[in-house]
Amino acid sequence: MDKLSKLLIGIVMIISLLLVSCIQPSIETEEDSTCSELEGSIKDTCYFDNMQCSKINSSSLKNSCVAQLAQETQNVDVCELIYESTTTKEYCIYGVSKSTDNVELCDLIEVSNWVNVCYYHHATTNNEDSYCDKILLEEKQTDCYTEIAVATNQAQLCLEVESIESDRCVLKIAKNEQNETVCDLMSNDLDIDVCYLKVAKIKQDETLCELIGFNQIKEDCFEKVNLEKEKSSNETLETE
Repeated sequence: MDKLSKLLIGIVMIISLLLVSCIQPSIETEEDSTCSELEGSIKDTCYFDNMQCSKINSSSLKNSCVAQLAQETQNVDVCELIYESTTTKEYCIYGVSKSTDNVELCDLIEVSNWVNVCYYHHATTNNEDSYCDKILLEEKQTDCYTEIAVATNQAQLCLEVESIESDRCVLKIAKNEQNETVCDLMSNDLDIDVCYLKVAKIKQDETLCELIGFNQIKEDCFEKVNLEKEKSSNETLETE
């Protein structure tokens, strides 16, 4: 590490320490007095509740306190005060990223799990599918695309994931939109026919059953649509 890098890190640490000092005044308050009279873990918990992180003896609890303090002050530099706990530090950065809605902070995270969580949060919260591509875990990335696709009814996004999950995604949107044309995005004829059936049942439109190629599914479609019509008719009579 060169001298300039060491100098910059030193400056960040000094600023962070000054920030915590400002947030936690040295003048003893009523809470200070109350906490100081306690012992052991109860004493640490008291200081944690009052966000007096520097007075906590337990290193793990102190780190958790700093992480919460960073989120409350929305200052990611405070996370640098976390001692010998990479996981807590990464969680801290994610917390600030979340509280400030700043997706760029995800790039500061080095542990892949929290990187995935960070980008997933920003993607699904803002319905921004471009962030899904930065998720390293395939299963989490699939969930990301699917959640946004269904939330925004963008069936084309379903095609970003592998076929089985893609078809499930398309089916949800077809049902939400009550739009049988969406079914055509599915990967095989059988799933397309099932999709037609589901939409026909919701719309109570037996003409959609005619689109189905498999005879057994077609017959089932007519039956289910008629049952739905009878059910709706009976409900109407009951309310009159």
